[in-house]
Order: sequence, then C-alpha cells, then structure tokens
Amino acid sequence: MPSLHGTIRRYQIIIRKLGSPGNTSLRELKDLLHDMGFEVSTRTVQRDIEHIRDDFKVNITYKRAENGYFIPPDSEWHTEQFMRLANLSQLMQMVAQPVKNDRNAIHHISFENHGEQKGHEHMLPLLQAIQNQTRVIISHARFFQEAKTYRVLPFMLKEYEKRWYLVGWALERNDFRSFGLDRINSVEDTGESFKRDEYPNPADFYADTIGLTYSLSPVEDVELSFEPRQGNYVKTLPLHNSQIVLVDNDEELRVRLRVRVNFELIQKILSYGQRVKVLQPVHLKTKVTDILRENLNQYR
Repeated sequence: MPSLHGTIRRYQIIIRKLGSPGNTSLRELKDLLHDMGFEVSTRTVQRDIEHIRDDFKVNITYKRAENGYFIPPDSEWHTEQFMRLANLSQLMQMVAQPVKNDRNAIHHISFENHGEQKGHEHMLPLLQAIQNQTRVIISHARFFQEAKTYRVLPFMLKEYEKRWYLVGWALERNDFRSFGLDRINSVEDTGESFKRDEYPNPADFYADTIGLTYSLSPVEDVELSFEPRQGNYVKTLPLHNSQIVLVDNDEELRVRLRVRVNFELIQKILSYGQRVKVLQPVHLKTKVTDILRENLNQYR
C-alpha cells in the first residue's frame, strides 16, 4: 500500500472511530488499526492524531478522566472536508492503478463533459497565499466584460457545480466576494500579510448556504415536499447537510433544511420542476410561484 494512501486511510479510520459516541483510548485505536491491516506503534497513532488536529483542523479532544479521545460535534465541518479529500484520494488510487497496468482501461471510464476547465493552475498559488495569510492581486473577467484588477485577502477555495472559486475579502468593495478560477487571468502574491481573525470567517456563513451567493439573509427552516420517486434521489444525495426527513411514505418525501434563502437554493428548487413543492417559508413559496408564472407567460 503506498505510504501516502496508507496514511490517509489511517486518518479516515481514526476520524470515523472518534466521531462515534463515546471515548476511545490509544490502545483501542491501535487495536482497531491492527484489525484493519495496519501494524503501527502507539507513538504513530499519537502522531496521526496530532497531524489530523494541526493539518486538517479536526478538533480531537482528550478526556483525561476516561483516558479517551473523541471528536465533538463542533468539528463536524472540518471532519467532512477531510473525508471528501480522502475519498478523492482513494478514487484516484483506484483509477490510477488499472490505467497504469493497461492504458486501454481509460477507454472504459466516461467523464461528464463540462467544457474546458480553466484556472486550475491558480489553485496552488492561491492556496499558499491562504495558508500564509498574504494579500493577492488578481485579474478577473466576468462573462462578457473586460478584466478588472482586484486586491483580495484570500480566505478559502470553494467548489460548487464542478467549478472552483476563490472566496476572499475584496478591498475595493470592502466585502467578501467569490471569483471563479476559470475567469482569473493572473495571480500575484504581494507578500503583504493580513490577519484572518480581524475579519468574519466565510466558512461559518457557507455552512448555512447552498451555493456561492453571499447574503446576510437569516437562516430559516425550508420545507420541501418531493414526489416519492424523486425523493429517493434526495435521500441519497441531500440538498444540504442540515437536511432531515419529516415524512417518507408512498405519497411524498418531505424534508426540512436549515439554510439561508438565496439564488442558488431557488435555482435548485426550480430544477426539480413539478416533482417538488415548497411548503415553507411563505416568502420562498411566493417567489418560486412568481418565477414559474413568468416562465409560463413566455409560452403564451
């Protein structure tokens, strides 16, 4: 097993175990890893815990009275982000090996066509600027507009709908803004430092948001009723982490989300057509109804 892949697998096992109810000792973690095929020392398990804390910001807490470790609920976001990265790594390993053994294997894999994906070359310098907390100057062009220069305090890279975005504090606007990497022409790291703690954390906002639209609208309960067949997909691919099932029978799947109402949420609802109905809040139901009426008028 490749070293990096093996390390990531150990991290996954540790995080899953510590995220479950109760506390787990180092000895129990070592025994669990042994059962999963890893011959590691107690010191290696300790180092793994330290790396998970420091590198991925997963809050692994030690409870001295019970001589055990656990991950509190407030670290759920960081835990989920790590698991997504780990799953991507595993997928690459699984795909790379058969392709390495037989180049024709690539013909048995079909990727969805999203057009030319640009801007990936900016990910590394932007990520380094985020980690170093240094200001960047970017040249960014919105669709059908000339490129503009922005001074940005970079905070995070965010993926949405198969595209990557830089989320940062735009000094020209004195507010957060998202910049599509595919529309960034150049990135210059100025080396000028800033302190993240002096600004709001956009990760906190996006925890209650679907998509990218930055809005100060309140977090609300959104109730949606899906026809049963569509409901099966919504159960396996939730619209948001806050999704809970209220009703699940032969007539409907009713779910509740705890989110901010924004453009992307409305677009997501409209994409389901007649297979979904907005129940709450009333203002969202009215907004969706008005849009559907306007769409119908285009065909009269």
